[in-house]
Amino acid sequence: MRILALVAHDKPTSLTKRIFQHAIETLKQQSDCTVDVLDLYERASEIPFYSSDRAHLEAHPFYQENKERFMKADRLLIVFPTYWYSTPGILKCWFDLINQFAWKFQGKYQPAHPLHRIKKALAINLTITPRWYNWLFLGDPARKQVQLTLQFLGIKPTMHTVGNSTSLTETQLKKQLQNVEKLCKQLILD
Repeated sequence: MRILALVAHDKPTSLTKRIFQHAIETLKQQSDCTVDVLDLYERASEIPFYSSDRAHLEAHPFYQENKERFMKADRLLIVFPTYWYSTPGILKCWFDLINQFAWKFQGKYQPAHPLHRIKKALAINLTITPRWYNWLFLGDPARKQVQLTLQFLGIKPTMHTVGNSTSLTETQLKKQLQNVEKLCKQLILD
C-alpha cells in the first residue's frame, strides 16, 4: 500500500510536525506500506498558484510530479494547523492543483467521478483553541474545508482534531500520539 503523506506547517519544531513524524513512523512500521512524504513548506517556492490556464499548470514540474504521486497513492495522510479560521494557504493551493486531474465531471448535480485510487484519508488538524470551542463558536471551517474537498474527490476522510495544541500537558500529548497511532493503523485497513 502506498500512502501519500502531506504536512503543511512552516516550523520544523512545531507540534504539527511532531505529530506528522509520529504518524509517518507508525505507518512505516506496518507491513507492505510505502510512505511518500511531502512537506509543502519545504517545496513552497516550487508550488504554482492555481491558474485557469490549464496548459500553464500542466507544463509546471511541481504539478506533474504531484499528479504522478497522487495517482499512485492508495491512501492519503494530511496533517495541518488551522490558520486564521482556515487551512494554510499552501494546502489550499495543493488542493487546487489536485482538483485539476483527480476527478471527471459527470454532469449537473452529480458527484465527481474519481480518476484516482485513493479510497481513504486521515486528516489531522491542530488548533490552539479547544476542540469544542472551534466546533461550537467557529464552525470548524478548516476541518470542513478539508473534509468536503476530500469527499468531493470521492475519498472517505477520517478527521481528527487536536485542540489546545499550544498548551497540551505531556499526558495529553501522549494520549494524542496514541490516538494518531490507532488512526494510522485504521487508515491502512480495507
